[in-house]
Amino acid sequence: MAFNIYSKNQNSDYRFFDRVVKEQFSVGGTIVFVHKYLGPGENYNESILEPGYLDGSSETDIGDYLFLQNKNRRYSADVYELWGHYPIQDTSFDLMQFGLALSGSDTTYVTFHYNEMVTRMGRKLMAGDVLEFAHMRDFDLLDPDSAAINRFYVVQDGDRPAEGFSPTWRPHIWRVRGTPLTDSPEFKGIIDKIDQTVSGPGLGPAGTDQTYGDILSVRDKELFVMDQILEQATSEVPLYQMDQHHLWIDINEEGKIVLYDERKVGTISGDGAPPNLNQDDVSSGSLFPSTPSNKDFFLRIDYDPPRLFQYDSVTGAWRYHETDFRRAWSPAGELHTDLVNNGATFVAADKETYKSRLGLTEVLKAREDLGKDIDEDN
Repeated sequence: MAFNIYSKNQNSDYRFFDRVVKEQFSVGGTIVFVHKYLGPGENYNESILEPGYLDGSSETDIGDYLFLQNKNRRYSADVYELWGHYPIQDTSFDLMQFGLALSGSDTTYVTFHYNEMVTRMGRKLMAGDVLEFAHMRDFDLLDPDSAAINRFYVVQDGDRPAEGFSPTWRPHIWRVRGTPLTDSPEFKGIIDKIDQTVSGPGLGPAGTDQTYGDILSVRDKELFVMDQILEQATSEVPLYQMDQHHLWIDINEEGKIVLYDERKVGTISGDGAPPNLNQDDVSSGSLFPSTPSNKDFFLRIDYDPPRLFQYDSVTGAWRYHETDFRRAWSPAGELHTDLVNNGATFVAADKETYKSRLGLTEVLKAREDLGKDIDEDN
């Protein structure tokens, strides 16, 4: 009679190897907390629950069929504890590309015991699940008001690795590929949970509660850096166009620039000031003076943008000279400049004075969209 290690069923040989593999994970592995992905929030509707759906949606459903994405993800309130193993690797940066980027070290491959995983979670780990590594807890953050945080990874895919097969030709290990979790809307159900270790007076910023999202997010830092860039740009280049008034421009008898004789009278950039003079030396207003002298300059500030004219006593006309294009710098196109540079204020119904110009982050507050119907009054 021939002896075969392979069997059509999971026999005692398979169970023996499976117990050995499980013991290896419990002895040499580390605890990994799993936040189980339940499904997209767009399909949540209690009135049309279907068999096989969990709270109106399942892990296999798609929230946005147009873009084929699940931007509003729902996660279980229960946290599952599994023994996992993964190779520790150094963080290295790739300086050959544009900017500073991680060279593959931000991707982690974690293996779990297959049967233990299915027994505890009810299914295999899949894309969308979030892994929390407690042994990677960082206690020494640079912000003294921030508490220690764990390391989070998002599962991208999973499969049976070759090293997980025993002589019975059956798998015992499930390997997943994870990437670092970011502060994005998909994971608001996890990172916005209150971290009780930093809540309370004197622990969070200004005595307020602090969430994982507050600690992990770089949004406030990026906005701060952007504001500093805009302030620096405004300081170094306060006005549009070039400033050439430190140069002397030769004007001939006909009033034309000698170097560029084919061009009309005017400075090169158009700053609303006559050649070799500054705007402070030119009269301005919304009406021309009543008794001008020949070749007098006048800046009409009621034009938008202001225009510079020169009086011709022979014809009695104010000749258009140039337009003042050197307006205050702003990070917008010409059509949006007036809107962006709006420095006016207004009094609202509550009798309070507000600025007309507000950042979008102050006007439009972010909120979750879980697919529920919104009251018409709201």
